[in-house]
Amino acid sequence: MNLITGLQNSELSSVLSASAATVNAHVHAPLAVLDLTSAIEIVQNLPATVVDQVHNLLSQLSPEAIYELAKNSVIQLQSFGIDDFLAGAPIVLSLVVLEGLLSVDNAMVLAAMVRHLPKDEQQLALKAGIAGAYVGRISMLGAAAWIIGNPWVKLAGGGYLIYMMVSSLGVSEEGEGEEESHAGKGGFWATVVAVEFADLAFSVDNVAAAVAMSDKMWAVITGVMLGILAMRFVAGLFIGLIEKYPVLEKIAYLLVGWIGILLVLEEQDLFEANELTKFASISAIIAAGMLYDQVPAVNKAMKPAVTWTGELFGNIYELTSDVLAPVGAILRPVLSYAGNVAGDLWETTSHLAKPLIYLGSRPYAVGRYVRQACFSNSNSTKQISASPEDLSVVEDTAEVSSENESK
Repeated sequence: MNLITGLQNSELSSVLSASAATVNAHVHAPLAVLDLTSAIEIVQNLPATVVDQVHNLLSQLSPEAIYELAKNSVIQLQSFGIDDFLAGAPIVLSLVVLEGLLSVDNAMVLAAMVRHLPKDEQQLALKAGIAGAYVGRISMLGAAAWIIGNPWVKLAGGGYLIYMMVSSLGVSEEGEGEEESHAGKGGFWATVVAVEFADLAFSVDNVAAAVAMSDKMWAVITGVMLGILAMRFVAGLFIGLIEKYPVLEKIAYLLVGWIGILLVLEEQDLFEANELTKFASISAIIAAGMLYDQVPAVNKAMKPAVTWTGELFGNIYELTSDVLAPVGAILRPVLSYAGNVAGDLWETTSHLAKPLIYLGSRPYAVGRYVRQACFSNSNSTKQISASPEDLSVVEDTAEVSSENESK
């Protein structure tokens, strides 16, 4: 199916109407008549304060702002010397350690979010998510002053993390079992997008802490980027741990919600947790979860509280789903279309790259075959046969290309 031809207004309208019909049972608003014009009117009728805040965010993340950040970094590099390196090295090391400590929960969550994918797609989803995280984190560093000065950014990030927790751990009131996770489940590209949003939400606090450590932007960017790279490898290790101890997936989403609660409480000046306190609380949650899973006596003692909490999360998720259903009806088809386009582009690029990989890896075998085809003295009706060596080379290259694609 070719999805790169573009989406017409009539097509978007039909998709929106179909999505609206699915949520009409949960929302009393007449969503079945929702079309593109109605969606535009909803956006136009947003409060002016919301529109202004979104405009300010986009202006801070504009190409000009990113260009200024890059230009300032280049200016610093032009006058870069050994003294600057010695002065910035401790900052880089400190930020790598800080990112590592703060990213223990992040890595567990990323591993849990990609666990439902096939084996050959798990590492690929992590790579795609981390690649996007680099771009997002640099953009957030460029707008760090704006992020610190706008409290609603932390509130939005914290709210998203809390929503991930309740949607993943909520159960029905009858306790018949867990509901399907809505944070991190889905197809490949839906999972990549979820990983991106989760990392950006985690990044709010990390970026603020990183910028506060130094005014040397090159050191801050280097430390943060190395920290993200370390998180990607740690997340790969956690995939194996979650397969061995499935309870770690639930613990990961508990950590997500806990970090979200801390973001909200800190922004409202209700609670202030330093990095040591956060690390200790994360360790305590992991230890309690493992004891609940491995020790029968602890499981029996904590079971009523765990059941009650799961039902509470389920009720909160149902309530928020009803409230957010109109927004989901608008965004879901658009995001689905964007994911399908990205998938088509990836598949097309992969197919185009295969011949180039072959030509680059076996130039001599290809050269022999081309010379035989072009300069053979036989007549045009005579078929050109490849040598057994060339055939084996082609088979080997096909196997290598298949293995590379699966990775």
